[in-house]
Amino acid sequence: MWKTTLCPTHRSEGTIPPKQYGAGTVIVWDNGTWEPIGDPRKGLKAGKLVFRLDGHKLRGLWELVNIAKGGERQEPWHPV
Repeated sequence: MWKTTLCPTHRSEGTIPPKQYGAGTVIVWDNGTWEPIGDPRKGLKAGKLVFRLDGHKLRGLWELVNIAKGGERQEPWHPV
């Protein structure tokens, strides 16, 4: 899992044209809400974001942990 920017298709389905950022098919896999536990900005900076999901498929407490080793183009985050 990688931290990405929001785009106009983040809540819709469709296809992003080839050679465009994020090219490919976009699907909505789940719908719901998320609630940060603590300050999300501090969590991102510290490399551990804790949050609660209340979706149709995913529910409960989750963590995103930054597992970067250095030199990556994008920071890899692992869901726990």
